[in-house]
Amino acid sequence: MQKGYRQLITSTLIGLMTIGSLNAAPSIVSEKLVQADKNIKNLKPAIEYVRNHSKLEVVFPTQVPQEGTSTLYAAYDSYYSNPNYNKYWTIDISTQAGCKVKNCIVGSVTAEKDGRLDVDYLQAPFGENNKPILKEKVKLANNITGFYTPGHTEADWHPPKIEWKNKDVLYSITWEIKENARQVLTQMANSAIQARTQK
Repeated sequence: MQKGYRQLITSTLIGLMTIGSLNAAPSIVSEKLVQADKNIKNLKPAIEYVRNHSKLEVVFPTQVPQEGTSTLYAAYDSYYSNPNYNKYWTIDISTQAGCKVKNCIVGSVTAEKDGRLDVDYLQAPFGENNKPILKEKVKLANNITGFYTPGHTEADWHPPKIEWKNKDVLYSITWEIKENARQVLTQMANSAIQARTQK
């Protein structure tokens, strides 16, 4: 009787685990990346605007994560109070046209002249089980060293980010990615670096 009961419990648990795995969100891997220019509206005009108003090299991933059925939109910006595209620019990708708030922005690509790349935190934020979140060194295309920061909560939610320097310009890609964020952001950064063009 006890043996049969244990078998029943085991079979039930296996069945529940199987159902759970089938219902789990799929991991975002290279097969889930799509062409940026064909899946983001206004991307080309946004890139052209920034390129025509900035001396900084404009880079943007040629591949981005697929956002289900959501339509994505591109928008450009610089410093809020005193825009200067020669010092800083951002191209934000959102699920709503003209969105400038976090709840609809899924990703951003930024460039900052003389930007500071801190390879370590002065005070590391805390992640799961109160373990400090550390930046991770990543090898990127063209022998560039990048640094990846996992998504974490620090008073507010900070999505996963990858950043690197090219000469005196600090570039970063921040994107809402649920699974395999380091792998996906590395692929995105490499596609941006390999496809970069001078103004």
